[in-house]
Amino acid sequence: MAPPNYERNRFLEQHWREGKTVDEAAMLTGIPRSTVGYYYRKFNRYAKTGIELPIPAPKPQSPTDAFASLILKAGTMNDFINTLQNDDPQTAYYRLATFKLLWEVSKYFYLTSEEKKQLGPFIQTWIASQSKHPTRV
Repeated sequence: MAPPNYERNRFLEQHWREGKTVDEAAMLTGIPRSTVGYYYRKFNRYAKTGIELPIPAPKPQSPTDAFASLILKAGTMNDFINTLQNDDPQTAYYRLATFKLLWEVSKYFYLTSEEKKQLGPFIQTWIASQSKHPTRV
């Protein structure tokens, strides 16, 4: 049996609590509709019985990660506001559609907590291998 995917479950729980439909949650997360439906039914069963959902609380971000996230979100919001205020409607439409597409695609490149743990050692190993065998140009 595979271990539970807590990140996915947290995303789905958030959408479920916000009242999003199965189709909306599937579209927003990129998770198959059947999987979203399975978890929504599970969440509904827990809600009917009054049992708290077995999803651990998210781990707090490090100050560096929180600051980087803040800067990224502030920059993106600034771009949105400038686009809406300064561009003609057609340009604004296509630019915002591009933002949305990039947001949807970026979800596939989001690293899980396990991948983040492995990233540091991988980079160190790769750098060490590069110094032993320099690439010729």
